[in-house]
Amino acid sequence: MYSDTQSTRQKYNRSSKFYNLMEFPIEFLMFKRWRKKLFKMLKCPKVLEVGIGTGKNIKYYPENVWVVGVDLSEGMMAKARPIVLVVTFVSIYFIYFK
Repeated sequence: MYSDTQSTRQKYNRSSKFYNLMEFPIEFLMFKRWRKKLFKMLKCPKVLEVGIGTGKNIKYYPENVWVVGVDLSEGMMAKARPIVLVVTFVSIYFIYFK
C-alpha cells in the first residue's frame, strides 16, 4: 500500500504530461495576471518555492533572484527544467524529494 506522499507523487507524475494544458484556461484568464502583479512586489534576493511544479512562476521572477525549487514529482520538475534554460536572469536550483 502506498503512503500519502507516494500516492500524491504518483498522481502528479501521471498528470505532469498534460498538467499545463489542463490548467491553461484558468492560467490564461486569471493566474497569469496575478503572477505578474505578485512578482513585481518581490524584493528579496532568495526564494524557496515549495511545489515548483511545472515552473509556471519562473518567468515572472525579477532579475538576480536565486530560487530553490522543491517538488515531490520528478515529472513536474522535468517540465520546469527547460524553462530555466530560456530564463537566464534567475538562478534556480531544483531539489527532488524521494
